[in-house]
Amino acid sequence: MAARRKKPSSREAMEERARIKLLEEALGLVMSQEEAKKAVESLQGAMGNFVNMATAPEDQLAKLPGMSAKAARFLHLTVELAKACMEGEAGRMKRIMDSNSSLDVLRPKFLGLKTEAVGVLLMDGNRRLLYSGILSTGSVSAVPLYIRQLIKMCIDFNAQEAVLAHNHPSGSVMPSREDIIVTEQIEMALMDIDASLDDHIIIAGDDEFSFLKSGIMERMTTEILDKRRQHLDHVRWVAGEYEGKLPQ
Repeated sequence: MAARRKKPSSREAMEERARIKLLEEALGLVMSQEEAKKAVESLQGAMGNFVNMATAPEDQLAKLPGMSAKAARFLHLTVELAKACMEGEAGRMKRIMDSNSSLDVLRPKFLGLKTEAVGVLLMDGNRRLLYSGILSTGSVSAVPLYIRQLIKMCIDFNAQEAVLAHNHPSGSVMPSREDIIVTEQIEMALMDIDASLDDHIIIAGDDEFSFLKSGIMERMTTEILDKRRQHLDHVRWVAGEYEGKLPQ
């Protein structure tokens, strides 16, 4: 069953109107104000909200009534400039202290993406940012998470902590069973190189879900450590059973 979208609050509705007005003024730089108003009405009818309008593919925008190739190109470049500005501002952050600061760095990298992708932050032991970027891209239904690639990057950057993020273009921000399984696999793999997975953030439009904030990350880490202790205890027991019995 598709997730039911929450009704926007009066504040959100007011902010959306302000964004639409800003879009109309921007398009007025490459066409007349009357043409810009009609173009925005066409965009609203086809795309629904501002985010969908601003991040739609350039060729799709150009085909809409009232839009032109020039206007579509202008809108696309404006969004790319805003994205670059957001990434540049986030890149000044020296330390990643919590899920919110992780999101500030990672969210711009998913702006406009219509397929699933995985982003990663790598940090040293003092949580100083070493790397941020898109690790892999894939189809809407599943993302190929290249664990070996992530491990290699952690070693290359001498990273001790990592944060993952991926988007859900479908609009549902809740983690799937596969999301949880893959997160556990990645955390176990990082433990093997003395690194840790601090959080896994799912981004869907303006919403996000943090494995850390939800408590899933802590429970997962506890379960993994318990299993490893049990395995180590078993290995020690087996070693004790065979001590002195093995041929020299």
